[in-house]
Amino acid sequence: MNWFHHEDAIPKFEGINCVAQEISVAADLTALRHHIPVPPQLILRQDGPPSSVYRWFGQIDARYLTIECPVELSTDECEHVTIATPYDPNARGMYEWSVIMELQTLPPSIVMTRPLFIQSRAENPQCVVY
Repeated sequence: MNWFHHEDAIPKFEGINCVAQEISVAADLTALRHHIPVPPQLILRQDGPPSSVYRWFGQIDARYLTIECPVELSTDECEHVTIATPYDPNARGMYEWSVIMELQTLPPSIVMTRPLFIQSRAENPQCVVY
């Protein structure tokens, strides 16, 4: 697992020309900051997502990814992170959940066994992962 500072990540991530798959999983946000050795990029609400987030840039083998977590959680929201990574060209539709297997080396504060959402390109899904 490699982690990048924001300014070092931009040249690496700019060359990726594909749609990113998003995966949301449960996480311990307090422990997460201690498990990732680089500071996150702060993205304010007016500059990006619906609410302000912290973003980290990483790489597992040849897979680049970003991890975002909310700066503040709403009262009805559980602690979670959203991971964005390029879709695997070999996994179409119902097998796109398999990306979670490649992400097992993420810090232990990111609970890959507790997926909240796995984005898929399937137009007519026949089953779900639960």
